Amino acid sequence: PKFASAFAYGASILTPNIPSQMLDYIIVVDDAREWHEVNMRLNPSHYSRVLRLFGASAVDAVSNTIGVGVHFNAYVDIETPNLEAFKQTRYKYGVVERRTIERDVEGWDNLFLAGRMQKPYERVMGVREEEDDDDDNDD
Repeated sequence: PKFASAFAYGASILTPNIPSQMLDYIIVVDDAREWHEVNMRLNPSHYSRVLRLFGASAVDAVSNTIGVGVHFNAYVDIETPNLEAFKQTRYKYGVVERRTIERDVEGWDNLFLAGRMQKPYERVMGVREEEDDDDDNDD
């Protein structure tokens, strides 16, 4: 599904040619419920049976009421045909809304995401705002 940006974090990104158990990502989205809804259709195996049963609204509700606004899918197999250097056994990715990560990084709301960014991290994908603005003017 579409996302605003993503970054990998942790020691695994410092040694991409040495396979590790798991590579960790944070995926930043504009609407987490909508993102999970699409992702559950595309990648149902990334979610537990219980979460698939209750749907994307439940994932979003749990992450925002019990958690800190991030839902993690762990021990996920992802094909990486063009990223041979980052071929891992498994991946873990957390999905967070842009406003949640901004609140934590700028105001230390709960330090969960800000703490992840104190580890080595690397932005792996994202759309700059200028590119979004240019797309709007291409009539």
